[in-house]
Amino acid sequence: MSPSVVPVHYDITLYIYIEDFYEPYKFSGGTNITINILHATQNISIHRNNIIFIELYIILENGTHFEPSRYRYPNAEVLTLYFNFTLLPGTYILHAFYDGYFSLQGGEGLVRLPLTKFNENKTNWMIVSQLGKRGFRRVSPCFDEPALKTTFNISVKHYSPHTVFSTMPLQKVVVNNRIEMQSYFEKTPKMSTHLLGLAIVVTDRCNNDNSFRIWCREPTNHFLQSFSLQYHSIVTYLTQFTNTSRKLPKLDFIIVPDHTTPNNSISWGMLLVKESWITDVEKNEIQKVKLTGFLAHEMAKQWLLPFGPSKWSDMWLNDGLALYFKAHILGQLYGKLQSLDFITPNVHKCFRLDDIRSEKNILYYTESSSEIDLMEFWFVADKTLVLLHMLKNLVTVRGFQEGVRIYIHKHQFGLTTPDDFWDAMQSALNTTKLAYNFEVKEVMRNWLNQTKYSVVKVRRNYLLDQVIVSQVSRNDTKKADNKMWTPVTFTTSSLPDYSDTMPTHWLRNDYIHWLRNDTAVVVPVAPSDWIMVNLQQGGYYRVNYDATNLEKNRD
Repeated sequence: MSPSVVPVHYDITLYIYIEDFYEPYKFSGGTNITINILHATQNISIHRNNIIFIELYIILENGTHFEPSRYRYPNAEVLTLYFNFTLLPGTYILHAFYDGYFSLQGGEGLVRLPLTKFNENKTNWMIVSQLGKRGFRRVSPCFDEPALKTTFNISVKHYSPHTVFSTMPLQKVVVNNRIEMQSYFEKTPKMSTHLLGLAIVVTDRCNNDNSFRIWCREPTNHFLQSFSLQYHSIVTYLTQFTNTSRKLPKLDFIIVPDHTTPNNSISWGMLLVKESWITDVEKNEIQKVKLTGFLAHEMAKQWLLPFGPSKWSDMWLNDGLALYFKAHILGQLYGKLQSLDFITPNVHKCFRLDDIRSEKNILYYTESSSEIDLMEFWFVADKTLVLLHMLKNLVTVRGFQEGVRIYIHKHQFGLTTPDDFWDAMQSALNTTKLAYNFEVKEVMRNWLNQTKYSVVKVRRNYLLDQVIVSQVSRNDTKKADNKMWTPVTFTTSSLPDYSDTMPTHWLRNDYIHWLRNDTAVVVPVAPSDWIMVNLQQGGYYRVNYDATNLEKNRD
């Protein structure tokens, strides 16, 4: 896409008649995109996918319309418009009227889903946006890059039985005739195209809280008390931890039947929840924990959406942060468990996946030009969670919280990179009185380049009353300088302390012990003592003990 053309605002009207007998799989749209042209040009490139244009022209500031002289398709999802004259720097409107097509379940764009089962007398339908990285191109022509944040005005023409939801609160409804109406929504804050949410469904309001609105069918509304209590507990935690509040004025939870797939893509201001997740909460504790985990994860995403990456390849950080918040919220709300109980399974899952996919690091998946599959997505998210858990142990719990607050307040509604997050953590660490011997950015960049976990070997020298902690030498970095930073924390039976997770030593491949020609840390330990390495699993590595020390640990 040309850097000389920048979108400023979208006015979008969609014509979505779900029960249309003649054209049930098609919708229409009218879009006016306000653009700034920064440098003189004779062409404009836009994204679109499976859209048939009926009108497409540019409007000058004096209101004059000009159609392109010719078109070119550089690839399947990009259309370049060429004009017979030069577009000078200034503000223009790109106008389009078009037909688009609904996707089926599992697709992107506007997805048409059955609200009732097919074996019932009549199938009722709903529309849900599934935008992902490229889905908005099926909804409207656009400039579809995460760095191009703009405001949106959305309106939808539809039949009267349906309720329309979008990212912002409903502004007004205009009734056109007995069966047709148009729903207008408030203007959004600046946001990327992939965050916009839209749903059209027959449903009813089930609570009276305007900041947290639940929509459901009648059989579900008796089970909402526990759901509401969990929501408010999660909001309280996120507000206190981040020292900020949710930035949108509303959030819609739309409860749908189980045969309907919840929207897996991020939609700012709205979420879909399966009915059984609500109704089964009263039956067993496991389902209650699952629902809390879902709410915590989705609410954390909503908290993190006001700031976002400038490119698709940096999405992994917010995904990992959302999982981190989920684990810690579960630890806070369920007193019998700790957040580590929810993180440990992710650690061991990443160990197993590292053994399978040991040739690829996080950056391989995030920087890949092709779409990653669901397994790869969760591998990246889980591994990011594990590395954030390690970072929290490096900078302490309080330092991590302060770093998150610095990051959020500095970059709200802006564009971010992972380096911005590392810098925020470094700033938080610098304000503490703790002695540390590392730079956050250097350590974390190094671990992002690692293709596999470390293996740390713990061996005792009983003649010298020493324990030698060393790193197994492996060539498992991609685009890295092979200086793996492995943090060492330990405790002994004489002085047991599992809470101090700040590393006392680092194992690094470029620090070679002059006697043994390997990387090692020597720890004086009494013969009767046991030693335990890697407290609270604060480092992403396995520990291999000698047989004697392993027996002592078991005892």
